[in-house]
Amino acid sequence: MSSRLPSILAWSVWALCVVVVVVSAVWPQAPNDPGDIADTVAIALMLLVVASVGALVAARQPRNAIGWLFCGSILIQQLGVAALEYGVYGLATTRVAFPGAIGATVVGGWLRGLGWLLLPTFLLLLFPDGRLLSRRWRPAAWIVVVSLTFSSVLTLFGQDLTDIDQRLAGVRNPFALIGADLTKVLQGVYFLVFVALIAVCTAAVIVRFRRSRGQERQQLKWFTYAAALCLLIFLGIVCSAFLTPILLPGIVFYLAIVGLPVGAGIAILRYRLYDIDLIINRTLVYGSLTAILAAIYFGVVIALQAVVGTLTGQTKPQPVVIVASTLLIAALFTPLRRRLQAGIDRRFYRRKYDAVKTLATFGATLRTEMDVERLREHMLAVVDQTMQPALVSLWLSMSEPFMRDTSNAWDEAQR
Repeated sequence: MSSRLPSILAWSVWALCVVVVVVSAVWPQAPNDPGDIADTVAIALMLLVVASVGALVAARQPRNAIGWLFCGSILIQQLGVAALEYGVYGLATTRVAFPGAIGATVVGGWLRGLGWLLLPTFLLLLFPDGRLLSRRWRPAAWIVVVSLTFSSVLTLFGQDLTDIDQRLAGVRNPFALIGADLTKVLQGVYFLVFVALIAVCTAAVIVRFRRSRGQERQQLKWFTYAAALCLLIFLGIVCSAFLTPILLPGIVFYLAIVGLPVGAGIAILRYRLYDIDLIINRTLVYGSLTAILAAIYFGVVIALQAVVGTLTGQTKPQPVVIVASTLLIAALFTPLRRRLQAGIDRRFYRRKYDAVKTLATFGATLRTEMDVERLREHMLAVVDQTMQPALVSLWLSMSEPFMRDTSNAWDEAQR
């Protein structure tokens, strides 16, 4: 029973997370924000994915703190959301004096912020084995604890509840001990401290990656890959908001966030762990290929449309321009992909690229070389260059039955 206790506890916490997420999404958050149902459902699904990954990791590897961190942070955050929405429903939506509405609002805002702040700090410090890199990083963990405590004090004892939720404008905190002006100053200080803290936690991941070998390095590659995709999608959303009038849907942002715990779960559970090199390689190739082809396509369309407009005087896009540009992109796809693949292999996968070239050269040598001694030297050199073993030796079987069977086979082939 004791061996099953962590698994039972992990899935119990997961079930509690599901209940709290559903309750906070259906009531009272839906009456408070009736126009954001799609975003509410997307957020709920994202939270359930994070909690599911955490429960799976905690059940499989209960000594790893990362799984419990995922589950615990989601549970704390959603308990805070449920309490906060209850308070907003009583104080702002219906303006009915619900019992404990102000207290629920304050405590809910505190729990919601605490649940979110746990992830980007301790996840970076503890990934992938759930332990600090060394004893020297203990001060960083204590600084995180002090920082979270400082944030909790500002939330619980700040004067204005607008800092917790904009819908509570004008509602005063009955537990306020800090003046409004001092709260603003302390919030600015906390923001700077938190940014510096995230930088320190990121440095912990970098140091761990530089020291890692073998399996741990592959785990960190998964985590880094997911974090890089999350950052790129976030930057794409920001750029689209500034450059184009069409905003990307919120679901794109939630998918980016979900990728981080999913990547961490794959790394910790070691599921298809060594596929990350292939995934990174394909992402670099096809990501670069997509960007280059898109730039060529729009450039050719604009250039051809300008030429056609000059010759015919028509400013509307012409079908012939679109067809010509599409055919050009189709013709460039395969050769450009091959060049990008070779360039990326040379730049980022040099050892693999050299090994492939060495094997190709050895294959050509096998077709032309007849001297067994030279073939032996070539084979030992190839094994040494591609696999780099500490010791290599070659044993050739020259037994008489083997020679006779080979001779008989050759005679039969001649006949």
